[in-house]
Amino acid sequence: MSEDVDHFPVKPTIGNYKRHLLVCTGPRCTLEGESQTLFDSLGEKFKAA
Repeated sequence: MSEDVDHFPVKPTIGNYKRHLLVCTGPRCTLEGESQTLFDSLGEKFKAA
């Protein structure tokens, strides 16, 4: 019998932090959803920069 080998998916990695911004958008991040509003607006803010 051949042994079953567990194959785990490769975990995603984060590259150089120089170009990353982490924003918590879960239900426990803010009471009124401000973090989701910030996240939603980031694309336009970065395009304008």
